[in-house]
Amino acid sequence: MRGYNTRPFAMGNKESTMQKLQMLLLGLGAVALGLLAFLFTSDRTSGPARDYEVLTVLSTARPLPEFSLLDHLGNQVTAERFAGRWSVLFFGFTHCPDICPTTLYDLARLRKSLQDLPQDKRPATYLVSVDVARDTPEVMARYVKAFDASFTGITGSPAELARLTTPLGVAYGQQPAPDGGYEVLHSASLFLLDPRGHYVAVASPPHDIQKLARDYRVLISQAGT
Repeated sequence: MRGYNTRPFAMGNKESTMQKLQMLLLGLGAVALGLLAFLFTSDRTSGPARDYEVLTVLSTARPLPEFSLLDHLGNQVTAERFAGRWSVLFFGFTHCPDICPTTLYDLARLRKSLQDLPQDKRPATYLVSVDVARDTPEVMARYVKAFDASFTGITGSPAELARLTTPLGVAYGQQPAPDGGYEVLHSASLFLLDPRGHYVAVASPPHDIQKLARDYRVLISQAGT
């Protein structure tokens, strides 16, 4: 089931979850909203309209900011980690009952559909946690490997996570839950990085894997890599 209400082990109705996401976006503040508007309008292009069905491609590739997180093996992850290969970043969390497992399952399907490509042209897949308090490297390791052995989980401190997510316009946040815990709200877009580790395209949900695979092939062909 797709949705944005990601209370651990609980489902919510579509209307309620969309209202919560809207409230979250309003709470990001004027600066963040301005950045989101900029990213989704003036600096993006779909390329020739016939070329892409589901990808939105930036007119100018953007380098990632400086940040320091950890992968699921406890190794440091910086922007340099993404150099040398195409990558897909998805921002979610392991307690997510619906959108995250669905998206990771879709990404596993995407990987299989691209197996005919040379190894260096198949995208590496990363789940970046937006619930770093619970998602330790050990937790991330168990979770991502359940979907595909090649997937990498990334976690770390809230401050370092924000250094990565803010320039990308990734929306996420927490709100108290009736049981005393908290709910995590997050967007479900996929962010594509080129072999320089630069942010070049985004795919918004819902994700059609066949169309995404086709668009990815067009993207790497036009990039000449």
